[in-house]
Amino acid sequence: GALQAPTLYLNQTSARPGNSVLLQCSVISQAPATRIVFCKDGEEVSSQTGSEENVTYSWDHVVSRGSSGNYSCAYEIMDSDNRVTRSQLSPSQHLSITGKGGSLKGECNRSCNGREITQRYIAERQE
Repeated sequence: GALQAPTLYLNQTSARPGNSVLLQCSVISQAPATRIVFCKDGEEVSSQTGSEENVTYSWDHVVSRGSSGNYSCAYEIMDSDNRVTRSQLSPSQHLSITGKGGSLKGECNRSCNGREITQRYIAERQE
């Protein structure tokens, strides 16, 4: 059957760039998790090796301007046939970035070059 989704805890839901946020993934599983994955907006951003003793895995994330988004976690277990099964993602937690870190309004897509970002960054700093 499908693996039960873990639970993700965020020690704060908004932070300033340079601060760190503690994400904790709590795994409820009969089999020990072999790998824990932290995701942001559905993309893997950090992973760690599971252990039999641990049920809660912590990730200390240093916040940057690009850190705002929806975070979730999942875990993987290996069955007796050495097949890896990944759990469903935990319900996501939203992290918003605050403060005058010169945050970019609106996400910058790949067509942005450094100069555009810098100009926008400076413009916001002068508000």
